[in-house]
Amino acid sequence: MALKTSKSPRDVGAFLDFMASEASYADFTARTNNIPAHAGLARKGVNYANAQPGARAALGVFSGGVANLSPVAYQFQGYKFNRAIMLPTVARVTQAIVGEMSVDDAMTRINADMQDAVKQAQK
Repeated sequence: MALKTSKSPRDVGAFLDFMASEASYADFTARTNNIPAHAGLARKGVNYANAQPGARAALGVFSGGVANLSPVAYQFQGYKFNRAIMLPTVARVTQAIVGEMSVDDAMTRINADMQDAVKQAQK
């Protein structure tokens, strides 16, 4: 991540440009078995040559869906309160699924957790 306080902003910029190039990002994505966040790359497909067959198949399915994501999903990634929404939702829904709390309690807790997270983020 590039920061204003970087001692070598040109080097950081050059590295980020390199990593953001489609060829470099495709190589990085394939080698780390990640799902691409780049819609064009997802449409072209990623060659997960080093992944186990089951993982390769699953990554192909997930990667293939990236190009079909709503533009709202991409906007949400950059939303300053996205963690205030995502983290409580994942935690509380999981607790409801495994029977640690009721769905009604999970919904109540999600709301409270989100409000607390937004307050903390605004400090």
